[in-house]
Amino acid sequence: MKITPSPISDILIIEPDTYSDERASVLYKTIDYWNPKSEYCIRWDDPTLAIDWPKSNFPPILSTKDFLGVAWLDSPKIS
Repeated sequence: MKITPSPISDILIIEPDTYSDERASVLYKTIDYWNPKSEYCIRWDDPTLAIDWPKSNFPPILSTKDFLGVAWLDSPKIS
C-alpha cells in the first residue's frame, strides 16, 4: 500500500511480467469528490523532472491522458 498526501502527484510502475494478465487495479481513497476540471497530467518523461525510471525490456504503455501530459514548466502550480 502506498499513501500519498494530497495534493501531490503520484507515480505507478507495473512491470508486465509481474501479472500474468498484464493488468492491475489501483484504488484511490480521496478526501473530496473527483473534479476533472482541477486535474492535470505532467509528462512522464519531462526533462525538468528528469526522473530516472527503472530500466525495462518493455516499452512504456501510456494512457491517452499520460501521453498528452504537459511539461512541468507549463503545468498549473498549487499555491
